[in-house]
Amino acid sequence: MTRTKNIDQKICNTLKWQIRRGNKHNLFQGITALVIGVSVLLTLSIDKINASSNHNGNIDQNKIITWFKNNEGRLTYSMSGSRNGSDGTADCSGSMTQAIYEAGGKPYDWLYNTDYLHDYLIENNYKLVAENADWSARKNDIVIWGSKGQSGGTFGHVGVISRDDPNANFLSTSYYTGGQIGTAVKNINYNQFARLDNFPYTYVYRYENLDDEHSSVSHDKTVHFDHTFDINQYTYWNGEWDVINNALSIPLTDYNNYIPLSGIMMTDEQGNTLANQFAQIGTQKREYFRLNGHYNVKYDNGKIMAIEISGEPVWIQSKYAVTD
Repeated sequence: MTRTKNIDQKICNTLKWQIRRGNKHNLFQGITALVIGVSVLLTLSIDKINASSNHNGNIDQNKIITWFKNNEGRLTYSMSGSRNGSDGTADCSGSMTQAIYEAGGKPYDWLYNTDYLHDYLIENNYKLVAENADWSARKNDIVIWGSKGQSGGTFGHVGVISRDDPNANFLSTSYYTGGQIGTAVKNINYNQFARLDNFPYTYVYRYENLDDEHSSVSHDKTVHFDHTFDINQYTYWNGEWDVINNALSIPLTDYNNYIPLSGIMMTDEQGNTLANQFAQIGTQKREYFRLNGHYNVKYDNGKIMAIEISGEPVWIQSKYAVTD
């Protein structure tokens, strides 16, 4: 502001001096200088306005992923360099802070670590949609690993989901390659990466306007099932037993396809309900189940869908579901 005022005052003083001298040639030059000066002032003002409107928390989601993809093959992992890629090195939280800012995020006070990224995300219109729980990953979800207060330095990680579930991918700046030059930015299957870190404590943030834009179904849609399914496998996940049916699952089968044991009805091969509802885990006995409820649909593109079973999102092939 002070610098702009000085420029304006200098131009006006010059013009007044030319007028006082009564020199027509100099007067013409003075007017020309004033016009140029006004143009400069307008340009400076416009630049200032544009800079403000481009960094007000209205995030262009695609630009975050683009930032990382543009830096694939260019950045080397380091926590002691610039941290945001300006010197060719970066770490996970520094690069995420920079990517959010360049996508329209508000100016940051410093390149935050994972502990402080929570507040920056909320400040930029993200909301916490899952905390240490299964969720249906969506492209552009930002995921932080590590409990708050304990995730600074090497104890945390952050990245962005670059492909929807099922088989979501996780794009981030990491030490995955052991610090090899130019390999810090990696796009890796989320479950594969999380498994390497023993499935850490997780926070999932989603841009607030994304729910309405992304969903392809009404939240009132429900489905039911007329089939009897084989139990092809039992698995213990996140403190509970789940079942897997290969026909319902979407390859490659992972935790997104796990059906909570508490949400099924044990049956015989013909679909008749068994008096004994205890699962025969660990035996070779062939077992069957039915899904007898009416299930809320969270996502459906005609080929795959996510439904809610016992409070958990389960991804299945749409062809087996019957719309209510």
